[in-house]
Amino acid sequence: MGDRANLVVIQDGSVRAYYDQWAALGCLHFFADGADEAIGVPAELEPATEPMDWAFAEGGCLIDLDHRAAIVFGEVLDEPEFDLHGFEELPAGDEVPEFEPMEYLQPIRSAWRGWRLIFDGRRVDAFAAYLQAKQIHGIQCQPLSHPPDARPQCEVYT
Repeated sequence: MGDRANLVVIQDGSVRAYYDQWAALGCLHFFADGADEAIGVPAELEPATEPMDWAFAEGGCLIDLDHRAAIVFGEVLDEPEFDLHGFEELPAGDEVPEFEPMEYLQPIRSAWRGWRLIFDGRRVDAFAAYLQAKQIHGIQCQPLSHPPDARPQCEVYT
């Protein structure tokens, strides 16, 4: 059990992966605070040799410092102490509205000036595709396993 998350950081052409048993529900929140905050999070996590399988990673982000691009995925945590920079406040109780990635990305743009921000429902499979497209090696990625109806990618340039 847990709320498992993977974080991947690319810097100077090399890649490092990190894992946390409980960070998935907080990914969107620390990511909303911008690059400096998100880059500091891996220092508190366990190093990993690979991202988890799609079915097990419930939240995460990939931060490419070399190309100023970031991919995030996860779920909104219904906790009042988290500020999503104008993202709609969640109602009390068990009913959480359908998550709209663009409604999340738009308000946090100012915290990521000069970055390409991507929310991708393919989760860690999006990380694997990104690493492959950039020809970055150094961590092993699981075979792609996202379902065909995974939420498509949406992105903003800041």
